[in-house]
Amino acid sequence: MTRKITLLLLLFFFAVFYNQHISNTGFNGKVLLAQSEEEKLTKLKNDIEQYEKELARLTSAASTLQNQIAQFDTQIKLTQLKIAQTEEQINLLGGRIDQLGESLTSLTNAFNERAVQTYKMAILGQPLYLLVTAPNLNQAVSSYHYLKRIQNDDMDLLNRLQNAQDLYKTQKTDQEKLQADLEKQRANLASQKNAKASLLTQTKNDEKKYQQLLAAAKSEFEAIQAIISGRGEEEKVGPVSAGSRIASIIDGPSCNSSGRHTHFIVKDGANVQNPFSYLKPGIDFENC
Repeated sequence: MTRKITLLLLLFFFAVFYNQHISNTGFNGKVLLAQSEEEKLTKLKNDIEQYEKELARLTSAASTLQNQIAQFDTQIKLTQLKIAQTEEQINLLGGRIDQLGESLTSLTNAFNERAVQTYKMAILGQPLYLLVTAPNLNQAVSSYHYLKRIQNDDMDLLNRLQNAQDLYKTQKTDQEKLQADLEKQRANLASQKNAKASLLTQTKNDEKKYQQLLAAAKSEFEAIQAIISGRGEEEKVGPVSAGSRIASIIDGPSCNSSGRHTHFIVKDGANVQNPFSYLKPGIDFENC
């Protein structure tokens, strides 16, 4: 019975969709040909193979994108650690530069004071100045040698401190440049990650679409196979193949046709049925 109804529905659809075309072209009673179920199965089989191939490709692409995103996450975290390390190094060098600056200021002040003493010795004459300022001759000689030695040591220390400060400033500048480069690298990695994430979303959407197409094709394939294999209750009406006569053309119009047309009906035994009762809801029709 199911096979009979299915066959009659197929014939009904041919009448609905091709009625106007037949009446306008003067068909002259030629038979209508239907696509065979075997041809449908062949097409569905090809569609299923294509959908499965595309799904395999999309699944592989999604897996690759997920791995790439994970790698970007790791690189971004590593870059962030390098930035933090560089920032600590910059702060350390900045502290050392400040400390050296304070030491240079103090040492420069002390050096200037001793330079004033040495200058006075040179202006007044060394023996006279020492005799005037020192309580005795021994202390005067000791003071002179002490000032000269301290002055030389101060000059040497000043040079070393200045060189160290210059070195730290150079290192700090290099670290600041490195930090800027790392920030750019992190931004670039984040941009690439976002692009991969967007592509992954699109790939997953495509994958979902092809899964739906594959499921629909398999469902239709199995339904046609079920009809061919004879599963379920059915009643054989007669063979229908390519070239078989399935209908005749009626001359003249009717209430639903403006010219030549063909009538099809659906019967359950001796009872005529409404064919639209066997179709999905939402299919519109107009009858007079």
